[in-house]
Amino acid sequence: MNPSLDRKMSCYTKLSDLLLRSPSFLCFLVLWAINDHYFKYEYPGFLTGKLSDITSLACTPILMWVFEVYFLKAIFKIIKPQSLYKSMITAVSYWSYLLMLFNALAMAALMIGININSTWAYLYRQSLAWVQWPFWSLWYKIRWDFLPPFPEIRLTMDPSDVWTVPAVLFSIVLLKAKLEVLRPKAKDNV
Repeated sequence: MNPSLDRKMSCYTKLSDLLLRSPSFLCFLVLWAINDHYFKYEYPGFLTGKLSDITSLACTPILMWVFEVYFLKAIFKIIKPQSLYKSMITAVSYWSYLLMLFNALAMAALMIGININSTWAYLYRQSLAWVQWPFWSLWYKIRWDFLPPFPEIRLTMDPSDVWTVPAVLFSIVLLKAKLEVLRPKAKDNV
């Protein structure tokens, strides 16, 4: 691999690390986890429901972006085509905002869809159940030596959740801030 391209890819993995270690992102992530695993059960209501929506919408596009960057890096290590590698590095550098915007819009569309359309809500519940099933099965098998029933995911359709959609903008704002931190280093490395 071209050393210059390796340095460029390391800039994007560094950007991913900066996003994941951002204090504001970590606060949202911790609040999301605590709210979804404690507050929603101890204090069910409007506030904990909306807090869950806001934190998930703020964090998920960033988690998707980081996954996509590391996925591309793994693909490059496996197939090693110089021309594709170079074009993908350029694409990541020029289109990082577009990728994050796509992730944010996908999350916004999902939030709107599952709260106003019963078919979307049903498909979302089933998808979550299928994603969780292997982990629940492994946990039950290790812990109690039997397989659990297929999980029943509960989802409350609440059209008022749509007002939380602007929380996806957090991911774009954070990406811009972290790109500014990384930009001088990227110029030095190239």
